[in-house]
Amino acid sequence: MDNSKKVVVVDYGCGNLESIVNIVEHVGGEAETSDDAMVISRYNKIILPGVGHFEHGMKCLKNSGLIDVLNKRKNEGAHILGICLGMQLMTASSEEGGGKGLCWFDFETKRFPNITQDNKKIVVPHMGWNKTNLLDANSPLLENESRFYFVHSYYVDASEHENCLTVSEYEGIKFASGIKDGNVIGFQFHPEKSHKNGMFLFKEFLKL
Repeated sequence: MDNSKKVVVVDYGCGNLESIVNIVEHVGGEAETSDDAMVISRYNKIILPGVGHFEHGMKCLKNSGLIDVLNKRKNEGAHILGICLGMQLMTASSEEGGGKGLCWFDFETKRFPNITQDNKKIVVPHMGWNKTNLLDANSPLLENESRFYFVHSYYVDASEHENCLTVSEYEGIKFASGIKDGNVIGFQFHPEKSHKNGMFLFKEFLKL
């Protein structure tokens, strides 16, 4: 198989790995999971998944010993895709526990409030299908106003930043559902659970 279609999914103890591997292979790629820095260092396409708590996720990532190789591959130009918590870990910090993130983006991850400005109760987590508004018309991974599946209580507060790729809205709160800086991309939604739009995204990721 063409090496450009090979993907490694980082196994640091906080990700839904199997569904990502399945969809990558479904669209014609080849994927493996790994917690080995030497293995990860050989890949030009890396997926950083994540489900759960920000502070716990960073602790697991540190304990895995993989931060150095991820930083190295990022700086060398490997394409890195963060999904859900994986995207949040790319930010500088989160209201979900203390400590720093990977600091690849100078953004803060915040919790959705409990009520709107007009005192309407907000159901948290934000769960279900939602629309993404694409800000970069040249992005190869998405089509504008695509719908994806979300499950999250925290959001990246960067909807007006130049590195915001897509904006979504929940209960009147606009948030960055996609962020991008060069070869690094993060999505708050779960493309592996988003049927045809998710398959399109992973198929295009393989082309990078």
